[in-house]
Amino acid sequence: MKRYLRCISIILSVYISSPVEAEESPINVRAITSFDGQCRLLIVQRFLACKPGVMWQELRNGRGSISFFRENYTYSLSGGGARRPNREEYYQPIDRLRVYENGKIFRESEMEGECRFRLNSLGTNFFFIKCDVYNPKKGLVHNFYLENIKSFNRKGFGGRR
Repeated sequence: MKRYLRCISIILSVYISSPVEAEESPINVRAITSFDGQCRLLIVQRFLACKPGVMWQELRNGRGSISFFRENYTYSLSGGGARRPNREEYYQPIDRLRVYENGKIFRESEMEGECRFRLNSLGTNFFFIKCDVYNPKKGLVHNFYLENIKSFNRKGFGGRR
């Protein structure tokens, strides 16, 4: 529960700093999904282990973010315009990477890329989340992977906006 509350606070800070319309509520979360699986990050050409829990939030303004956790760092990838070309794949475009250290923004970068979700056609099993992003200004490639997903928990927040 403590990890979940920490994730919620980070997610809300991502939302608050996202581009939004003035009339939107500060809590505009459509759904939050937590995943447990095998996590690894490729940062500056080196794979690193990360915590098995990944958090995905979907906002009513069309943006979404995926957060990966390693030691006292949180890597939050966000973007808008998700698409689902078929029942087994979901793509979340990424335009920003925020790195938090102990809950405070440590680094923020514009990125290009996407996160690919692979799931069964009924949406009852997720198999992997693979995020491949590129910083064109610095020429850096980062990969954030959650594979062999064992479980997920989705919490939707009622109402439409």
